[in-house]
Amino acid sequence: MRLLLPSVLLLCAIGAIAWQTPPQQTSPPPRNGAKQQQGSQEESQCILKTAFAPETWANWALFFAAVGAGIIALKTLKAIQRESEEIKGIAVAAGDNAKVAKDGADAAKKNAAAATQNAQAVIDSERAWVVAETPKISEIASGRPVRIFWAIKNGGKTPARVIEKAETSPFIPTLKPWPH
Repeated sequence: MRLLLPSVLLLCAIGAIAWQTPPQQTSPPPRNGAKQQQGSQEESQCILKTAFAPETWANWALFFAAVGAGIIALKTLKAIQRESEEIKGIAVAAGDNAKVAKDGADAAKKNAAAATQNAQAVIDSERAWVVAETPKISEIASGRPVRIFWAIKNGGKTPARVIEKAETSPFIPTLKPWPH
């Protein structure tokens, strides 16, 4: 395959040179076989002389320039082929890297969600958990005030701060009798 283009160019150049040579005078056929053999040798020498004569040097220069251009073209095509294979490899690697990056981003997203849940769990375990116990009521007796006791406890690890205190109790002066 590598020698195909130079071979074609060489044949074209030889054909062009042979085509440009002026036709020779045909001589009558020789009388015996020895003279015929000598004539064919002279004819082949004449073709070679004509092919390499100074008048054809420009054609030879063009031929060698064409061969050189062909070689350069083949090397350029080979370089382009190597580049395309390299680019294809880079594209495949980029696709693989993109997949790995996407997987990494998904894992990072899951890790961030887990870290948020963990941080919330730590906050919840460290905060003050204020709980009011069931109120205790004193003995109810006539003429005595009723006392209600509440116990409020901190069940968390952080101290609770009293920000506000409030208490309300409605007063009902008389109760309506229950229907019997």
